[in-house]
Amino acid sequence: MIDDEFEGTDSVDALAEAFEARKRRRPPREPRMRPIEHSLDELRAMAGTTQTVTTYEYDSNGVTAHSQRAIVTRPITKEGNAK
Repeated sequence: MIDDEFEGTDSVDALAEAFEARKRRRPPREPRMRPIEHSLDELRAMAGTTQTVTTYEYDSNGVTAHSQRAIVTRPITKEGNAK
């Protein structure tokens, strides 16, 4: 019979072992924020456009992507808003 193949194995121990292995995993590292730098020329070129910004969140359920639309305005500089 098929059950004879699994005779002698304890599925409860295998399940407990899987949970113990999960506890031994390293926790996720803290996100490292990379500085994003754009030149004024790049910002001026994007002014008046709509961009999609996607951020990612990691929790016990896995990775979740959050997307938002953002309108880019002209950069405000010391020289004023002259183009």
